[in-house]
Amino acid sequence: MARPLLRALLIVGLLSAAAAAGPVRKSGLAVGPVMTGETGEEVGLRGGFDSGLLLVALERFDDELHQRTRAEVALRVPIRLTRRLTMAPQLGLLPIDYAYYDGGDRWLGMSASATTRFDLFIYGPLSLVAEPLRVELRFAEITIPALPRAMPEIERPMNWEARAFVGLRLGW
Repeated sequence: MARPLLRALLIVGLLSAAAAAGPVRKSGLAVGPVMTGETGEEVGLRGGFDSGLLLVALERFDDELHQRTRAEVALRVPIRLTRRLTMAPQLGLLPIDYAYYDGGDRWLGMSASATTRFDLFIYGPLSLVAEPLRVELRFAEITIPALPRAMPEIERPMNWEARAFVGLRLGW
């Protein structure tokens, strides 16, 4: 697991050196819907703040079966493609992926993420942000049953999940 992560960080470092050549808006706040490929029915709200190479984002899913909250920290490399379009490959970690189900069961997971983000300048500080395909690799999870004195289940799955995000970004 460490070797692919080191390669990915090396690629991000090389891309950041290439990205330093062109001016890109430095900081911004993006908000919009996020959809999962897991069931196709899970839709939530994602909000994030990015500043240069760092992105911090929160996601919230709330439906009749469960409430789910996720937090992500990612390294991103903004590369200006045209005057109005910026591409930003990013690698992230989701240290908090918490779900509470109606039956009282709780679930906590951790994942790594990779995506390519596109930022299309609209007017002034306003942009359209799209992450058409986010890929996540879940590498740890724990399930805490609602039953009293039940033992939590700790698993080390290696399953992939796909997501998509589209939002509006206010940047300066």
